[in-house]
Amino acid sequence: GGTADGTIDSAGPPANPEGTLKLSAADVRVGRDTGLPALTGELSGDWRGNRLALTGLVEGFGRADAKLTADLPLRLSVSPLTLDLPQDEPFAATLSWAGEVRPLWDLVAFEDQLTGKGALTLDAKGTLVKPESRGQMTLESGEYENFYSGTLLQDVHARVGADAGRGVVSEFGATDGADGRIRADGSTPLAPARDIPSTLKRGAATAKQL
Repeated sequence: GGTADGTIDSAGPPANPEGTLKLSAADVRVGRDTGLPALTGELSGDWRGNRLALTGLVEGFGRADAKLTADLPLRLSVSPLTLDLPQDEPFAATLSWAGEVRPLWDLVAFEDQLTGKGALTLDAKGTLVKPESRGQMTLESGEYENFYSGTLLQDVHARVGADAGRGVVSEFGATDGADGRIRADGSTPLAPARDIPSTLKRGAATAKQL
C-alpha cells in the first residue's frame, strides 16, 4: 500500500534545457510482519547545464534516514528525441543509512535472526564507463541466532569496507555469551594480482546450543 505523487517540469532550448523533478511517496509498507514502519520518501532533481543533481531521502528504515545524493551528466538529443547519459563525463553519488538491522534481515532470512545496530555508507565517482567506488558496512551490539542448527552468537561486531585502491577489508567478532569466542579479519584486492596476495587471520569458535 501507500501513495505516490510526482511532477516534472522542463523549459529552455534543446541545446541547453533546464528542468526540475519532484517525486514523493508515503505510507509505503515493505513485506509483511517485518517490523518496518510505513516508509516515507522523496526524490528531487535539478537539471541545468546538462547536469542532473539528485537528492533523495527515505524515512522509516532506522534511527537515521536513508540519504542519497548524486550529480550526473544528462543531455537531450533532438534527433531522435532522447535523454542521454554520457559515459565519459564525470559523476558522483553517495548513499548512507544507519539503524536496526532486524527489520531488513527479516525481509530475506527465514531460519535465522540477526539483530544489532547497522550502518552503511557508499560513495561512487569517476565516469560511468570507469567508475571508482568505496564503502563501509558495520554491525555493532549484534546477536545472531539460527533456529535450525541451534547456533547462538552474541556481542557480534563486524566491519566490511571496500575501496577501489585498497580492496576489501573485513573484521568480525562474536561470543557465545560465555567463554567461547570467534574472531576473523583479513583483506583482499578487488582485482587480485599475482603480486598482491590476500591475507586472512581467524580464531577458533564455539557456539551454545539452544
